[in-house]
Amino acid sequence: MQELPTINVYPNLKWTSTICKARVETVDYTLFKQAVFRVSLVDPTDRVVDIKIFVLSGDDFSKWNSDDKYILDWVKLKLQDEC
Repeated sequence: MQELPTINVYPNLKWTSTICKARVETVDYTLFKQAVFRVSLVDPTDRVVDIKIFVLSGDDFSKWNSDDKYILDWVKLKLQDEC
């Protein structure tokens, strides 16, 4: 998957947002190997404030067993790791 270029419009602009939910979507899946998820972080006004891409592979993929709760818990851990 090719990474999109970043355009810095206001390089010194910073803001704080409250994230109240995350939308998890599967964007790619390779049988027996990996899954790629797009996680949209949403504020209380339902505005997407950030998007993260996470790749589930290796041992984490082997543990999945097609359980959606496993994916939600895994995404929560990935988000916590980034904070």
